[in-house]
Amino acid sequence: MVVGARRQAVLEFLRTNPKMTLGEASKLPEGYGEVAKELTMAEIMSGRSRRSAGPIGHRGSPGPSEVSVRTKVERNAYDARVFEALVAHGEPMGAEALRIEVGGHGSQLRRSLKRLIGRKKVKRKGKDRNTLYWAV
Repeated sequence: MVVGARRQAVLEFLRTNPKMTLGEASKLPEGYGEVAKELTMAEIMSGRSRRSAGPIGHRGSPGPSEVSVRTKVERNAYDARVFEALVAHGEPMGAEALRIEVGGHGSQLRRSLKRLIGRKKVKRKGKDRNTLYWAV
């Protein structure tokens, strides 16, 4: 199940980052690069995201990694996704790998992690890009 979730996360990430090269994709952190190496171009280019009403790149609807956190309910739902991903991973994760897993923009993830740390549900260690997060 984790492999399928990782595969889907990498597919969604690649679909929303069309300027990323395959070489860059193969260097994604924490095992995601290995998943990217196994994908075919047909898999990357096919289909629509479950959360997208239009074709990939359509500006009128949220893309596969876009998350709405405008309301308190949406923020709580995103925070729950972030926390569940950390619990499922079982060991500390970097922010980029976590963002690939749960979607959203870096700023949305940072705010979510800050809220979760404030609620004492998540701990962190490190500085800048070397920061690791884990569920308590």
